Amino acid sequence: MRFASIMVLAVSTALIGCASSHFGKRYDVKEYGGLSGDITEGFSTIRASVRESNITDPASAELRTRYGRNLIVRWDQELPPIRSLDPEKVYTFDLIAVKGVKKRFSHASVYRVKDDEDTVADLSKCARHRRQMHREVEDWIDGYDFTQGRVRAYPNSGIFHSVCGSGIRHVVWVCETCRLAEQKQIDRLSANR
Repeated sequence: MRFASIMVLAVSTALIGCASSHFGKRYDVKEYGGLSGDITEGFSTIRASVRESNITDPASAELRTRYGRNLIVRWDQELPPIRSLDPEKVYTFDLIAVKGVKKRFSHASVYRVKDDEDTVADLSKCARHRRQMHREVEDWIDGYDFTQGRVRAYPNSGIFHSVCGSGIRHVVWVCETCRLAEQKQIDRLSANR
């Protein structure tokens, strides 16, 4: 009986440990294979304040949670500068938590920042179409570059135009309106060739 109780406690502890990560409990977890190493990606939300630190990498930020933990997260250049946030305030940070399946690594990227109910920044909404996007592996078009060095009109299409490249694909935000518009443009230009 005592052995069974110890086993139940051990299994429960292991399951709780697996359900949460360094960056909080992940939800909507999805596994992607065949990228630059297989990864699992899930979303996580934490309440934290920004912390002044000696991080010199502009693509990183340090957050302090209410439990006193300091978390280093990836900070996209599309977000407002970390120094523009008030270090005295507690914000809600929505994260994409990534874990390698074969390679041992994990990190989290901030994609949305909220100050109470006000959204400070949200990378999951298309800046052009103002619609919610979803995560997907980018779709490659090899050897066909109609952009000719110009900035693409539909940056959240999830379509990557490769003249040559490494072949490494990434998980990106995809706006369905951008994707449909760019696909129509590709079809139109292909028909005129």
